[in-house]
Amino acid sequence: MFTCGLHAYKTSDPEAMCEHLHLKHGAAPTVRRVGRKGGTSLRDQRGTSYYEEIGRKGVRKLRELIAAGKRELGESP
Repeated sequence: MFTCGLHAYKTSDPEAMCEHLHLKHGAAPTVRRVGRKGGTSLRDQRGTSYYEEIGRKGVRKLRELIAAGKRELGESP
């Protein structure tokens, strides 16, 4: 357990304490660090198959948009 100001936190994880103190006292993490933490968290929650699924959906949508654009311009799809 550690305290910061008026708040007490029930954790013995030194990384969590360090992150809290950095955020609270001005040494904010970089965008890269925050993005990596979010990506790692998402991977742990949903697994790697999630990335494959959203990749396939993205490719499918991109193909649909390209075909629609070609139709609008009068080109054959």
